[in-house]
Amino acid sequence: MALTFTGDFEDGDVIVIDMDDMTITKNGTQVYTFSGAFFPFIVGAGGFVYTDDESARSVAVSVTHKDRWA
Repeated sequence: MALTFTGDFEDGDVIVIDMDDMTITKNGTQVYTFSGAFFPFIVGAGGFVYTDDESARSVAVSVTHKDRWA
């Protein structure tokens, strides 16, 4: 399964992919430039892959899990 988000990115942009709400936001604004489908992200059983065609980009990535029933 894959969800691919494409677009132009500037220094400081914040991208949030919310698998529960099935939304992608860039700097707080919902975006629709993606392909694939949202899927359940099972904690501990899956992986996260980031790819980028730029050769000189520094990226900070974090994955956060929030218990649905907490």
